[in-house]
Amino acid sequence: MDNLLTGEIPSSFGNLSSLTNLILLTNSLRGPISDRLGELPNLLNLQIGLNNFVGEIPSSLLNSSSLIVLGLAGNNLSGSIANASQLARVDFSNNNFTGYIPSLGNLPSIQVLNLEINELVSGGEPGMDFITSLANSTQLQVFSVATNRLTEYGIGEGLSTKGDVYSFGILMLEIFTKKKPTDEMFTGEMDLQRWVSMELPNQVMDIMDRGLLGNELKSESFDCVVGVLEIGLMCARKSPDTRPSMREVSMMKKKIRSKLLN
Repeated sequence: MDNLLTGEIPSSFGNLSSLTNLILLTNSLRGPISDRLGELPNLLNLQIGLNNFVGEIPSSLLNSSSLIVLGLAGNNLSGSIANASQLARVDFSNNNFTGYIPSLGNLPSIQVLNLEINELVSGGEPGMDFITSLANSTQLQVFSVATNRLTEYGIGEGLSTKGDVYSFGILMLEIFTKKKPTDEMFTGEMDLQRWVSMELPNQVMDIMDRGLLGNELKSESFDCVVGVLEIGLMCARKSPDTRPSMREVSMMKKKIRSKLLN
């Protein structure tokens, strides 16, 4: 990694049947990604970010039965995003991916999913259903769709500079409560954000999805869950001007994580 390698990845790499890790970060490699990489039977970790690869992600990579880590950030890849059930860590950020984000319900092992800084959109028939589908990804730790072209979910507004923050906030509330803004229980002035706000902090166990953390919470875990829901509420404020930036959100998340680990 971090060299001056140029040219394309040789198709002969497809013959390295014992290869488990291929890391070629931060070079000047170019061309399409060879579909033969997805045929390597023991490849676990493929990181080829910060190069000049173009074209679409080979279907052989997404269908690989062995691959766990797929890092493609910082290239010029395009096309649509497809699902890949076996992957645990995916970084597709800073590319030129377009189209709708598909349902992500077939990602039971996913821990990190970074789709930020692309040209992905919402709206139309799929809308923001991918957010709801992630509620089944119980191992998910990091998810980002910042700096795409997503509309604000559940309120029918157009593109907004703070729309990504809003979508992130709604995602946090959905994952922990297993409720969505369009749920039939939300009528009149009652919406997802007000419902969560009314129950925090003391009644958090009444609204959270018990399948995430069980029926009992240790005090430190309780505080962290409340903290995450409070971040979700701040991000999902109705007025874009009152929402925090993603940088501020990241700092708040780090403080919660530090408290949990300590």
